[in-house]
Amino acid sequence: MKKNLVFVFLILLIFGGCQTKEEKAIELHKESLTLLEQNKLEQAEKNLDQALEIGNINYRVLEAKLILYQKQGNQEKLEQAAASLLDLHPSHDAAIEIIYQSHLEKGNRIKALEVLSHSRKDSNQAIFDTMTKDLLKPGMIGQNPDLTVEKSYELLFNRYRNRGKTMATGVALHQLLDLAHNEKNVENTNDIVAFVEEKLSLLEVNVNYDTFEATAGGYRYAASSANKEYATPKELISGTIMMNGKVSSIQKQVSGGKVQVGSSEIRRKIFLHKVISNKLEKIKKSPS
Repeated sequence: MKKNLVFVFLILLIFGGCQTKEEKAIELHKESLTLLEQNKLEQAEKNLDQALEIGNINYRVLEAKLILYQKQGNQEKLEQAAASLLDLHPSHDAAIEIIYQSHLEKGNRIKALEVLSHSRKDSNQAIFDTMTKDLLKPGMIGQNPDLTVEKSYELLFNRYRNRGKTMATGVALHQLLDLAHNEKNVENTNDIVAFVEEKLSLLEVNVNYDTFEATAGGYRYAASSANKEYATPKELISGTIMMNGKVSSIQKQVSGGKVQVGSSEIRRKIFLHKVISNKLEKIKKSPS
């Protein structure tokens, strides 16, 4: 009996006292936070490096490293840690702000905006909106080799993505056409038109517009909006909202069969496709 108890005790002593790598990494991370508060930066860095090496808690360790390198004033390592953190979590606000400021200081406004577009922080979103509006003006596309038509679209899409993919796509394409409408550089205009024509397929729904509009009174709004020289994002958004209650029971030809056009997503696509298609035709017919 005594032998059995001794054996059990030895097993518990040997295996019960063992830490997993992750547990050890967590312990080192916790110790490093205390060391950071005490400004014992050298030991904190050693702990964090060790935790990063042995455990699967990279996210927590990298967050602590942001604090460490800010305290040390080590900008190079701070940016490296922030970039690594963004690889794991693209919307991490603290890391975003570090990389954003770094790009701005180097004069890379477009890269700064690309990083900032992932932030969910209201103040950052407001900065992104203002900077995007200031950057995307007629004549700006092509001046900077990084500001291509596709990059302009991405920035505009991110500006409205909180409205959903379809709405962000529609408003971004529409605003690109506003740039084309006021563009003095014919080559830029042609590039924008070609890009929008290609992307317009994202909003396609197989439907007879003339028949559809004649029956669904609410969709006449699409025609009137399309004939305007300029429609604001607010008008486009309110236009699709206006459609939502108008045609839930109307039967029309969609994708080759009789279906009920009750999906708000389908109605939204039809509306935006119509508005953008009409605007495209206007720009293509206007004298160069």
